[in-house]
Amino acid sequence: MVDNVMQQIQDLVSVNINVALIIVLMFIGLFLKHAIKNLDNSWIPLILGFTGMIIAVLMKIPFNPQTELLNILVEGIVAAVFATIFQSKFKDIIAAMKNRVNGPGDTSDGQTGEDTEI
Repeated sequence: MVDNVMQQIQDLVSVNINVALIIVLMFIGLFLKHAIKNLDNSWIPLILGFTGMIIAVLMKIPFNPQTELLNILVEGIVAAVFATIFQSKFKDIIAAMKNRVNGPGDTSDGQTGEDTEI
């Protein structure tokens, strides 16, 4: 039973990956992070989820709501999840590249880790 449900979820997700929507949501997430300073980072994935569902529905108009609405909403949610994951991993890669260039003890303000006050 559980294997059948997991297989259905995998099939639904694999069919509903929209690369263009993922890229659009990544840019929306970056905009939210840098343009709205008072916005807590924990709200960004939730906002991206709702935005992804709305954009996915708008991209698929006209459609039959009785048969396609769930798939379209899942497409928006999956795109938001992937956009959040890709942005996080991209940030980690950039940080690793900076450490590689500057050295592991270097920080952006020129201080080493040993003489930084807490």
